[in-house]
Amino acid sequence: MKKILWLAVVILVANPLVFYFEWIVGGYPWVKNEMEMDIRDHLASRGYKPENVKEIQVLYNRKLGNYTAKVVFRGEEDNIYYYDYIHEEITQTGITSSDRKHARHLEN
Repeated sequence: MKKILWLAVVILVANPLVFYFEWIVGGYPWVKNEMEMDIRDHLASRGYKPENVKEIQVLYNRKLGNYTAKVVFRGEEDNIYYYDYIHEEITQTGITSSDRKHARHLEN
């Protein structure tokens, strides 16, 4: 009887840890790395060279349960461009800018 009770407790404690592990650790590192590589490929397909990109930071949104990336281009450090997976493709989803008219890296 003690073994069954102990097993039930272990299952009750382990199940949420396994189910919410991605949320607990703030996103899986391999998914973040894969998304960063996909963004680099996406930018390369649009003619950008690696030296055009200052920073790519992939974040896990715990509230929505998805990954998004912030991209900062050299020479335009005041603007942050956001990229997400939409229908399994990298798509630019927004920009944080004080001067949107002069943002040089907007995608249609």
